[in-house]
Amino acid sequence: MTFDPDRIVDRILEIFVGEGNNWLTFRQLAHRITGDPSKEYVIAGVVHQYGKVFATHNDRSCKIRAEFIEGAAKVKPPADVPPEPLYIEAARCYQRCRTSDMELAWPLR
Repeated sequence: MTFDPDRIVDRILEIFVGEGNNWLTFRQLAHRITGDPSKEYVIAGVVHQYGKVFATHNDRSCKIRAEFIEGAAKVKPPADVPPEPLYIEAARCYQRCRTSDMELAWPLR
């Protein structure tokens, strides 16, 4: 079975928006995303790959970095388009920075 890291990141962001960005273990995320908590190694790999977006704790849990959320919130949508949920804009902002080889505009640890 193959996993698309970008779709996993989208799902993780959706979950954290719904959960209030509390710490969740890789096992909890794996259960919610794949239905199989033993796939926690997949979630851990994706989270570590997107280290500018997620903070980790004890290599067991993660949450969205506050700096990432704050930076994404500063992006202004076009006036004629209704605002999208924050996680969608945050994912797009990160994707733009990742594909253009530029550093994110806000300080990330």
